[in-house]
Amino acid sequence: MNYWLFKSEPGCYSWQDLEAAPGQTTSWDGVRNYQARNFMKAMKKGDLGFFYHSGADPSIVGVVEVVREAWQPDHAALVQDFLRRKPFEPGTVHIFSHLESYAGSHPDVQLWAARHREDNSLQAFAVGDYASLTTAFYMFAFRRQDAVPGCADALLAGLVSEAEARGHRRFCLGLGIDPGIRFFKRKWHARPALPCLETGWSTRAATPGGGWFARLRRLLGGEEAA
Repeated sequence: MNYWLFKSEPGCYSWQDLEAAPGQTTSWDGVRNYQARNFMKAMKKGDLGFFYHSGADPSIVGVVEVVREAWQPDHAALVQDFLRRKPFEPGTVHIFSHLESYAGSHPDVQLWAARHREDNSLQAFAVGDYASLTTAFYMFAFRRQDAVPGCADALLAGLVSEAEARGHRRFCLGLGIDPGIRFFKRKWHARPALPCLETGWSTRAATPGGGWFARLRRLLGGEEAA
C-alpha cells in the first residue's frame, strides 16, 4: 500500500464537496503537472492519502482511499491482446485503440479493474458510463484468457452498485453480439429493452455534382447546381 497527498483549493473542490458526492466518491481530474499525473497513474485501489486544502488556510482535512485506478500500460496490453485474437473491421479497431482517451474524458466515465490478490496482475477491466440522467451503460470489458473465474461478474457487480448509488434506474448491458455475451446477459437476468437491427454499408466514388446531401444543401442555400 502507498500513501499520497491530494491537494485541492476549497473553492474548486472541497472536503465538504467530497462528503456530499454520491457514495462519497469522485474522479480526481484537472491535474496539469506532468509528474503529478504520473503519480496518479501509479495509484492502486486501496491506497490511502491525505486530503489537503491549499490556499489561504492550508490544512489536512481528511483521509481518502483510492477506490479505482487510472488507465495503465497493462490495460492497453489487454486490449491489444484482444484485438490480436479477434478479427475486427478497421473502424472497430480504431475505437478500441482510443479507449485510454475515452476512459479519461469525463468524470462520469469510470474504469473498473480486477487484479489478482497475490501478484496484482490485471485480470480484467470494464468501462462504465454514468453521464446519462437515468441509465448507466456497460461500455467495454476485457479479460485475460486465463483470468480468475468470476472477474467479469465482480466487475459488473461494481458497475451496477455505482449506478445504484448515483440514482440510475436502468443499467444497459449493450448488444448480445455473440453467444458468450448473450449467455452473460441471461445469467444476469437482463431483458431486451429496444429492438436491434444490424445492417451494413459500402462506399462508392462521389457522383458529379455531389450526392443527395450536397444537392439538398445547394437547394436550401439557394446555390446553383454546377
